Amino acid sequence: MLRRSPANPGRLGRRARRFALALSVACAMPSARADAPPTLEAGVPRALAEWRARHYRDVRYELEFRLSPGAARVPGTLALSVTLGARPVDLVLDWRGEPPQSLEVNGAQAQPEVRKDRLVVPARLLEPGRNVLRLRFEAAAGDAGAPLLRYRDAEDGAEYVYTLVVPADASALFPCFDQPDLRARFRLSLELPAGWRAVANAPAEAETAGRVRFAETAPLPTYLFAFAAGPFEALTNADDPVRLFVRRARAERARAEAGEVLALHPCGARLVRALFRRARTRSRNTTSCCCPNSPTAGWSTPARRF
Repeated sequence: MLRRSPANPGRLGRRARRFALALSVACAMPSARADAPPTLEAGVPRALAEWRARHYRDVRYELEFRLSPGAARVPGTLALSVTLGARPVDLVLDWRGEPPQSLEVNGAQAQPEVRKDRLVVPARLLEPGRNVLRLRFEAAAGDAGAPLLRYRDAEDGAEYVYTLVVPADASALFPCFDQPDLRARFRLSLELPAGWRAVANAPAEAETAGRVRFAETAPLPTYLFAFAAGPFEALTNADDPVRLFVRRARAERARAEAGEVLALHPCGARLVRALFRRARTRSRNTTSCCCPNSPTAGWSTPARRF
């Protein structure tokens, strides 16, 4: 009768020890891939949006733009604050412009990874809790097809500029997380040519010759970030905080019609509050701006409200 010779117990012991060691090392390794962002694709895929919403908190943008008549490129700076969890992950920003001129991460100079309309800041440069990125960049401006639209008035040659980033073009104006569920607070400053004035999402808190700084907004999605600037005339009714910004060349005609237009403003505000009463949001700004040649003229009002 044939008998199988017993296996070498020493050999079996060595195999078991190697297997146990490999298993313990695998279990001890950090789950880096579980925290990694999804594969980057064009646009903002749902997988990326959901991943960012899980990992990023308390997003704040502090922006500054220097506006000049006729400029095709507008210099800007951004201080972005975002809070991360105990194990930092990559910061993946949407940006459809030229690579930023400089990047600083938590006070240290850094080089971003630029790929597929994204700026990626690796997790190794970040820390748990609040992180601050500072960037210098340029945004495109033009008569059409740009996030910052420029209009030259044929009547007096004056120039006006205004943003148009609906529905998903904020990332062509400044680096950001361009998805509506990552609402953020905005602070905006503008350097202006002589004789210009500006309006934005929040009231101005400081104005000097050639410069205006706006208060911090309530949390907003990036597609609602907006400002307009130019040699506007501001029209008001007595004892009414509402303002109407109109082109300088049309100021006389606007004065004749401003009373009725301004009277409609509180009616519109009441309707909006009634429709969105569950949102419990109130605008602190009471300015309507008639943006010339605006593609949004098909809305229910020819003025863009700020």
